[in-house]
Amino acid sequence: MSAEITLTQKQIRMKFKFITTVLSAAMLLEHVGLQQEGKAVRDAVNQAIEAGVVTEDLAAAGAKACSTTEVGDFVAGHIA
Repeated sequence: MSAEITLTQKQIRMKFKFITTVLSAAMLLEHVGLQQEGKAVRDAVNQAIEAGVVTEDLAAAGAKACSTTEVGDFVAGHIA
């Protein structure tokens, strides 16, 4: 008998829409007049994508997909 892990719909959405959520935060920062901060978040996301540090929804076929924690840590570490 094999162990089966069932994800909830909420967990699946979080896993597959993580970068979108981070970019939404950048939009919010810009909306409230924090242009530099929003740009810093966008730049960090772009660096993550260029480095291939992305969740399963953005990973190239056959490429390693990172966890949301790994992507979040990378983005947070690259906000200038």
